[in-house]
Amino acid sequence: MELLAFIAEAGVAKKILDHLGLASTGPPLARAAAPEVAADHGPEYGGADPSYDD
Repeated sequence: MELLAFIAEAGVAKKILDHLGLASTGPPLARAAAPEVAADHGPEYGGADPSYDD
């Protein structure tokens, strides 16, 4: 496949796509989702006690 042209004007691109019978609008945008909040489960007590050199 070879690139023949780059059309930067949205109006021109819309006219070409409409003439060819192709969709000239993009897909509908989805609503933004709220970010997931990480739960704070407190300190980790399952690990072993640290060892210290005497």
